[in-house]
Order: sequence, then C-alpha cells, then structure tokens
Amino acid sequence: MSMSTEGKGHVMVVGSTGSGKTTLCYEVLRKRLSRKQRTDWIRLRNVVQKNWEGKL
Repeated sequence: MSMSTEGKGHVMVVGSTGSGKTTLCYEVLRKRLSRKQRTDWIRLRNVVQKNWEGKL
C-alpha cells in the first residue's frame, strides 16, 4: 500500500491475484481520508495484523 516499507502490510480484500487491489486501497486512503483518518486507519490495521499473527 506503499507509503513506506515500514508501514507496509497486508489486509484481506476480495478480488483476484494481480488485480491491483493493494494499489487501489492505498489510492482511496490517500485521496479520500484526512491525515488523521489515515493515521488512525494505519494504527488500527497494525493492531489487527498483530492480533492475527498471534493466532497463527
């Protein structure tokens, strides 16, 4: 999604492999959300990923 390699991660999005889902998701975030909303979304995503990894 790539703002930076540090904040890069994976989320589940419906669609076929190679269809550009990650790029589209990032573009929507970048264009539609305020800076605070993006920061909040990234923090939430990181918490969800950390919890998901803990269950594997």
